[in-house]
Amino acid sequence: LGAGNIFLYAGVYTPLKRVHFLNTWIGAVVGAIPPLMGWAAANARGTLDLGAYVLAGALYLWQMPHFMALAYMGKDDYLNGGYRMLSHPMYDKTGRRLAGVAVRNAMALLPIGVVAVAMGVTSSPFAYETLALGTPMVAASMAFYAKPSIVAARRMFFGSLLYLPAFQV
Repeated sequence: LGAGNIFLYAGVYTPLKRVHFLNTWIGAVVGAIPPLMGWAAANARGTLDLGAYVLAGALYLWQMPHFMALAYMGKDDYLNGGYRMLSHPMYDKTGRRLAGVAVRNAMALLPIGVVAVAMGVTSSPFAYETLALGTPMVAASMAFYAKPSIVAARRMFFGSLLYLPAFQV
């Protein structure tokens, strides 16, 4: 996992930043692999159980609202640096396409607790907890979609910073 992630980061994600906005999706995979590594290291057998995939899936999905907010807030810097993020005017002049990605992924986070409970990874309160944590993320991403702005992006970004540690706790 470690060697594969180094290759994915250095060999695919980083060079793709100057070529296409799909770099963000590759970067989300890169960000979802460390929890798999930790799970395997903490597991007596060194294997990946279903819980590892729930955690990695949550990290993958979380990264999109988080990063789409950053991409919108820093769109001029990314453009000036030659990076092809989804916020590039060539791909999204209004910010709504970028915000749509955030909405889709925030909504996909909502049932992650139900999935974890159904897989037998955790207890039933987790389903309600993740729904309670995810609802503000969905609301912030929908507000960003309704009216893309730096203020809306910032709210979504700070909401994502609150979501992740609360989810992990």
